[in-house]
Amino acid sequence: MYKIKTIEDKDFYKLLELHYCLQQELPTKHNKSISAIILCQELCVDNKMVVGLYKDEELVGFISGYEETKEVFYMANFFVEKRYRFKTKSLMDYVENKTKKLGYKAWKCDSITKKGKNILTKYGAKEI
Repeated sequence: MYKIKTIEDKDFYKLLELHYCLQQELPTKHNKSISAIILCQELCVDNKMVVGLYKDEELVGFISGYEETKEVFYMANFFVEKRYRFKTKSLMDYVENKTKKLGYKAWKCDSITKKGKNILTKYGAKEI
């Protein structure tokens, strides 16, 4: 069974692991230490959100982001393990609905990889 919810403290180490996997898909391919530092810096901002995709009770994907302006939520990272990528749209829809409930009028993100841009375009993102 799949669930989408705010990531709990007990899942932090799995989040670190998934964030490292995300980093390996980027041109920079940071090591585990740098990946952990980047994630921790992102988690220290105000008005952040980290939502996870769970298969049973195991974290298999996440989206993290933060308030860019009072009206725009910036989706900083998204990653779903390869065998669960068919659930990416559900995760993105959940975050989009949650940002609307929180009063944001729009969300945005950018991707430095062609794969990331293709995923975003596939799910309705528009390039500006």
